[in-house]
Amino acid sequence: MDYAIIIIPILLALFISVLIPSLNKGTRTRDALFIDEKALHTQGLFWLALLTPIFLGTTLAAHASYEYDFKLGPEEYDFFIKNNKLSLIIIGAMIPATAVVSSIHRTIQAAAQITESEKKILPTLTILISDSILITSNL
Repeated sequence: MDYAIIIIPILLALFISVLIPSLNKGTRTRDALFIDEKALHTQGLFWLALLTPIFLGTTLAAHASYEYDFKLGPEEYDFFIKNNKLSLIIIGAMIPATAVVSSIHRTIQAAAQITESEKKILPTLTILISDSILITSNL
């Protein structure tokens, strides 16, 4: 039963991460976790990196605070921080995980933009080079 605390949030995040891109991009579910040059919010891997720490950290925090009486005060705050260190660290891992996915996505977008620019510029360069060769050979 203790493994369910870890497995269920991860499976839920995985399910949502596959579902969102499949609805947005109209792709098959097996391609949902691959990154392409489309918008970041349609990327399944981004949603997986975002939702897994949130679901897992929240589930662990709820499990650690199951018998905790929520009150506001310095002793209760210290107790909360002491009992929920792991869940807070896991939730905090969301920021670097999404930053890595965002960086990979930015690289893929830049590569796609360079390829598109080369396709547009190459015919123009070919014409300019052939014209300059003709002009030089006529001199």
